[in-house]
Amino acid sequence: MEDGTVTIGSAPTLQEWLDHWLYTIKQGSLKDSTLEGYEAKIAWLKDTRLARTKLNKLKPEHIETFYARKRAEGKAVASVLQLHRILNGAFKAAVKRGKLGSNPLLKVDAPSGRSDEAFEPPAFTPEDARKIIAHAETLPPSEATRWMMALTYGPRQGEVLGLGWDAVDLDNGQIDLRRTIYPKKWRHGCDDITHCPAKRPHLCPSRYGGGLFFGTPKSLAGRRSLPVPEQVLKHLKKLHAEHLALNEAEGKRRKPYTDANGVTVDLVFCQLNGRPHRPESDWKRWKALLEECGVDHVRLHDARHVSATMMLMLGVPRQVVGRISLVLNVGVVGSARPRCTSLGRFHEMASWGRSSLYSIR
Repeated sequence: MEDGTVTIGSAPTLQEWLDHWLYTIKQGSLKDSTLEGYEAKIAWLKDTRLARTKLNKLKPEHIETFYARKRAEGKAVASVLQLHRILNGAFKAAVKRGKLGSNPLLKVDAPSGRSDEAFEPPAFTPEDARKIIAHAETLPPSEATRWMMALTYGPRQGEVLGLGWDAVDLDNGQIDLRRTIYPKKWRHGCDDITHCPAKRPHLCPSRYGGGLFFGTPKSLAGRRSLPVPEQVLKHLKKLHAEHLALNEAEGKRRKPYTDANGVTVDLVFCQLNGRPHRPESDWKRWKALLEECGVDHVRLHDARHVSATMMLMLGVPRQVVGRISLVLNVGVVGSARPRCTSLGRFHEMASWGRSSLYSIR
């Protein structure tokens, strides 16, 4: 790849063809996050004998040996399978364009087997949720609202960090998850990266393409108006009042965030200057919150899998929980799952207190 343009000969190596296929043929149809995922898997081939092999000299045994090596290094079956699918797409394009006589993967079994890291629902208990919610009530409005939403709504991290005040209806208690915010990696802008003074792309003086960008939610169903639990709405109103006061106090130092595509949003959750929080700083704060509450570590994303349970346990009407769960694709899981019988509901209320902490406007 020279000057940002991928060039290939009549008999390209596997690496040359993958670069051409990814950046010239495929890139325009991929989301940025998907492109980065492809890059990460293709990077496994860097500086390997397989990458230097001419495309028309590839044999099924070459690829099977590489898969076996990756598994021996500890790569998960699912990850090797992702590489297999990427290679399959690249080989199909090579056959179509006359660069390859036949697809060698037609004779290679797709990686399979028992996953080494099978997903298990997070062991989040009602007591854990009670600790976090009680602690959140003592935090500043921005943090209280952030973690209340994580536990009772279950939106994805990008949907929360990309939420703007234009998508919040404080009068009617509704929010629209109409956008998300996501990071893009910086890329080297130098003609020859071997002579770049920076080894890492984000430090390159001619870097390009990186930063935080606004996009749309993962699913079309997620782009809908949802009711806000009363307790969350209370904190949202406090946070909005705080934002208005900060806007006046900070003046020009604080302004809505505009991404590289020119999309401007007055963010609900932001830094003092109005810029968005980076995902990694949000993760660190979540981890610190769990430690403050004495709760075992659970990934922030896993809060999605217990949000419906938490809403039921906190008294949100079942029909409302059902609507939110359907839209956001979250479920009732874990040991906190309420029973549907009236006796079960009685024990729920006895354990949490007779008064409901949450109601829906």
